[in-house]
Amino acid sequence: MKLEKVDQKNLELAYHIQKTIFPEEPDFLFIRRSVNSDRIEFNHYIAYVDDRPVGITGTYTEKCDKDSIWLSWFGVLPNERRKGYGKEMLLETIEICKKLPFKYFRCYTSIEENASAQPLYKSIFDICEKYLNRNDKTPNDTIYSMSLTDEKVPYWNNKYIGIKEYDALSQKGEEYLKHHKKSIL
Repeated sequence: MKLEKVDQKNLELAYHIQKTIFPEEPDFLFIRRSVNSDRIEFNHYIAYVDDRPVGITGTYTEKCDKDSIWLSWFGVLPNERRKGYGKEMLLETIEICKKLPFKYFRCYTSIEENASAQPLYKSIFDICEKYLNRNDKTPNDTIYSMSLTDEKVPYWNNKYIGIKEYDALSQKGEEYLKHHKKSIL
């Protein structure tokens, strides 16, 4: 497997992969922001097997925690599932994170919407906790965490992460594409 960083040349493919895996949550603007960012922790990658795209992965950070890096859009295309690519992609993402100045690797996910990924996350991450922040969108949401160092990973303890804002950005991205698609892709 090879992970190729998303840039302007493959942005359209990355968006297509993300939208295929998560049709209810297309997120063009967030992926595009990572292309235009100079932050070392804010990247997306297309996963390839034999020059064939099989999925997407990425990383970002939350302002409220300088010690953690988060798994961004992560998924395997439907026709490529059950071949071990998800685990390989996640482990390669973790290796990327170990080279960055962060202590912990975290993943926010919805138990219902991402049910197929739960066994993988449980097998890789150190801890799993419900995310129940009353100020955020939280029904059946979970945060997985692991240490990238020898230090024990602390629980997230329901600190606000702004899932509502990410959802709003997703909707803005779809509206933006309707009006600007030819000039940006």
